[in-house]
Amino acid sequence: MAVATVLDVLDHGRALWTAIAWLGAAAIALALGLPAVWWESLHADEMVTQAFARGGSPDEIVQGVFVDRGGAPLHFLVEWATLAWPDGLVGLRVPSIVFFLLALPAAGLVARLLVDARAAVLLPLALACAPLAVELSTFGRMYSLLLAATLWSTALALWAARRGGLLAWTLCGVGAGLLVYIHPVAALYSALVVVTGLLCAPAPFGRLLRTAWAAPVALAAVQVPFYVFALEKLSNRYGLELDAPRVQGVGEEGRSVAEQALVGLGPGELAGSFFALGLALGGLAWLGVVRPRAAVALSLWLVVPAAFFTFVPTETNWFLPRLLLPVLPFFLLLAVAGCLALATFGRAGAAAAAVVFAGLLAWQLADDARRLDELADLRLPTMAVEAEPQGPALVFASVGLNEEAGRPGRLLDEYVFLERPEAARAPESDPEALAAFASEGAEPATGVWIFGGMPAIPVSARGRLEALPGVEVVAVSPSVLVVRSTEPLPPRPLVELSAALREAWLQGMPDDREAERLLRQSHYVLGAS
Repeated sequence: MAVATVLDVLDHGRALWTAIAWLGAAAIALALGLPAVWWESLHADEMVTQAFARGGSPDEIVQGVFVDRGGAPLHFLVEWATLAWPDGLVGLRVPSIVFFLLALPAAGLVARLLVDARAAVLLPLALACAPLAVELSTFGRMYSLLLAATLWSTALALWAARRGGLLAWTLCGVGAGLLVYIHPVAALYSALVVVTGLLCAPAPFGRLLRTAWAAPVALAAVQVPFYVFALEKLSNRYGLELDAPRVQGVGEEGRSVAEQALVGLGPGELAGSFFALGLALGGLAWLGVVRPRAAVALSLWLVVPAAFFTFVPTETNWFLPRLLLPVLPFFLLLAVAGCLALATFGRAGAAAAAVVFAGLLAWQLADDARRLDELADLRLPTMAVEAEPQGPALVFASVGLNEEAGRPGRLLDEYVFLERPEAARAPESDPEALAAFASEGAEPATGVWIFGGMPAIPVSARGRLEALPGVEVVAVSPSVLVVRSTEPLPPRPLVELSAALREAWLQGMPDDREAERLLRQSHYVLGAS
């Protein structure tokens, strides 16, 4: 059955172009995403992934993530395996790239079944260089998995719509229902998957009902454990109560959910996003004439999530554009349809369509190239090397202020431990552990401290660190410094030097609360011992 669907996609003599486009999309995705595995600093959410997925057992992950917190366990189970091997940054982030690559042919299938074979060639290319998808393709969380699973379940729903029968609709419901075990917000997308299949079914409505009822029934049955074990805890975590004082959907820089979503889905901030939106609206108008059912289904993929995140009653503002990643391919499919609509106006229209589609890709690629340049400038792999001098070394907790939410300076040393798992960590987890270390007679070691600041470390803060005796300062990049003791030191002098470094740092970065906390802890330990 699946083979028949794939063969159907590659019909009308387009097999070669489709294969080339899909392979080209995969190559683009790898070229844009793979460097960020090593270039991008850790995100706080990636540390959550490690906390649950590293060690333990699958049943402990299900208990801790799903039953106790109301989260979705499937991605954590994947990471449980990959953090066991190959571990490190590869084990944390490469699964997301793999799932992104798997999403590209699924996008082609959906485009073929909803629009035509030309869209099946163009959509994977557009998705492969979409900035939101590229950014999340190296994020050690579940979003690429959710994207791939949503597209494949939608392809399954559209196949069920064409084939009909109880078995096909049951499989459609099961595939859609499993999405909530990837991310809880997928309850919204699982319903849209089934509705898309129902809307696009060619059978008369009466005959459709005789078998299509199996899809929503199977979906509900598969999601029963989610509603029984997880929904209440999830609602408590986010304050999702019908009588809760609702926070208006306002995100970054005071933007509404709709505006923030548009900027997230399109390239080039508002200008590029409105360009893509104009194409999408043109594509929607064209499909409304040639494929009205597909037009309705695609419009629902845009309107329903935006309305949900705008009007859902919650005590906190929890909307982030990455939650709309499953919407992205449907938005881009409408933009592709807008290009195909231009192609209906003869040779001049076809030329215009090619130019417009190339312009969309170029706008996206410009965003991707800018991001890679910024990541390359961090030079984090160099930081990991500089943090591991010859001989015994001890890495103290990194500090620093980062204007980019979710990536505080304290995660820089976590990056080092992922890249250099053999590195030794200074015992700063609590004052008792640090006090025990300071009073013991351990072998001398070279102390290592990492300081970060975005977009750049102030000259005054760097100068105060360089002025301290007994240290060497390596400027890895304008926003990252690695400081090492010039010679191995016993435990107590290392703690004393650590306090001096953080005190000097705070003179140039007085708002660094983590550095202030660590300094107070060092002073307490040194005074107590």
